[in-house]
Amino acid sequence: MSDSRYLRRPRAADRTTNVFQEPVDAEFFPPISLLLEGLGINATDLQGTGAATVSRRFLRALIGELVKRKRFDDDWYARTYPDVEGARLAGDVSSLHEHFQTAGYFEGRLHAELPFDPQFYRRHYRDIAESFPASDPEGMRVHFLTSGYFEGRAGTAEMLAEVERWQAMAEA
Repeated sequence: MSDSRYLRRPRAADRTTNVFQEPVDAEFFPPISLLLEGLGINATDLQGTGAATVSRRFLRALIGELVKRKRFDDDWYARTYPDVEGARLAGDVSSLHEHFQTAGYFEGRLHAELPFDPQFYRRHYRDIAESFPASDPEGMRVHFLTSGYFEGRAGTAEMLAEVERWQAMAEA
């Protein structure tokens, strides 16, 4: 298939420059009936605000499918996680992107370097302003990448609306 919407995974030989994989716009998207079957629930389980018990295996696969569609920087991932790059070079991991999709995301690893604006971060989060002087943008960046992002903080003003949208969905 030569349709440019279907991107191949980068091979090791492709990794001479940063390779960003764009999200895939596949022709097939599973119908709700297939998703519900995989999760082991029915449509009535989606009504109301209570909890539903779902298949962990299928839920993890669904999350992996979402993660796979996120922009991914092979070179950054290899530099940032040398243990995974070593496993790839040893043949224990078929690709860095596949590792991220099946394990890395679930381990709390990042897909690429995240945008960060220390002035926004310090201005928007009072505790950051109290903990970091304006003269320490690197300290704030490290905080964001190691803690703040995982706490649901935004690193830039542009990121804030999406962070808040996901937080609202999680609370619903």
